[in-house]
Amino acid sequence: MTIKLGHPISDRASRALILFGKLGYLTQRQLCEFLFAGTTNTAESQRVMTSRVIKSLTSLKLVTVTARLIGGGVGGSAVGYYHLTSAGRRLAATFDETLPVEARRELRSSISHTITVAEVVLLFHKKATANPEHEISGWETERTLAPRLGRSPVIPDVHLVYATKTSEIEMAVEVDMDTERPKYFVAKIARYLDLLQHGSWRQAFEDWPVVLTITPSERRAIALAAAAERYLTGRADWPRLKSSVEFAFASLPCLASDGPFGHCWFVVGQLGQHALTTEVE
Repeated sequence: MTIKLGHPISDRASRALILFGKLGYLTQRQLCEFLFAGTTNTAESQRVMTSRVIKSLTSLKLVTVTARLIGGGVGGSAVGYYHLTSAGRRLAATFDETLPVEARRELRSSISHTITVAEVVLLFHKKATANPEHEISGWETERTLAPRLGRSPVIPDVHLVYATKTSEIEMAVEVDMDTERPKYFVAKIARYLDLLQHGSWRQAFEDWPVVLTITPSERRAIALAAAAERYLTGRADWPRLKSSVEFAFASLPCLASDGPFGHCWFVVGQLGQHALTTEVE
């Protein structure tokens, strides 16, 4: 696909624009893995081609890079965070009309959160591209979910549908940055149940999703799972609801080492760690 900007935009560059539009911020390493996961290109070739994409987009003033942040985020303080300019957002929206054109102000903490959200999506993407019988049949972030959910009590960080030849799992993913005490986190669990009972979720989801929370550490995953279980089992309507919902918690390091379908998940109502309830292997 080409756009008349003086010279053409390659298919790879247009894919990069869409990724930036959906995720907000990406490191060069993340963009490289999104573009080349599952390919046979050498690591050096992937790095060079990704650098060329970024150089092309920055020279066209479609992409820019933030000042390097101290701490936070995936990759540490020596990593640049690339994102779309206003011209980049407008062009990205011509490739995918669901993408927002308006800018939104990002604080340092929210940039770190955005980069971590991208890392979570990337783990599922790499899993799918590693197996020819797997695919992500759809994914979107809070940026594109919000308009369809409207005045929803909660909007997931990511909505993702992962499919194999024999099964499909629909997920609402929350990325936790360990910034609030576990007892306050359960308010988000309550809002998910409000969304379920309100019914407005059908504007965004095909089926009610498994609600997954990704945390920075296993300690945090255990604490949130325990807090969620205390809250849910204390609800008078829990015996009726528990057959319809599933809440699971895992740490990002475990997902990175074992994969998102490994035995990483602390599931409310179950002892120990489990794989997600799907036939994905």
